[in-house]
Amino acid sequence: MEIDYPDVIKKKLDAIRSKPLLKDMLQEGCCLESDLQIDSADYKLFAADVRDKEKVEMQLKDVDRQLPTLVLTECLLVYM
Repeated sequence: MEIDYPDVIKKKLDAIRSKPLLKDMLQEGCCLESDLQIDSADYKLFAADVRDKEKVEMQLKDVDRQLPTLVLTECLLVYM
């Protein structure tokens, strides 16, 4: 799961679309038509400001919270 600003998400999506290895790692049937998100069973990528709690919660509503999850925050915690 990745959450970032729209301009960063667009760059990540461009990289995924242009690299067959990355594109092939996505679940079968996963759509890449959106400019701001990927929503599959095993990977989520979407644009949001993490301070917008309602938007983030809405995007994460289908995530199974019983499964192990890796959270990478990069510099997020420093700023918060």
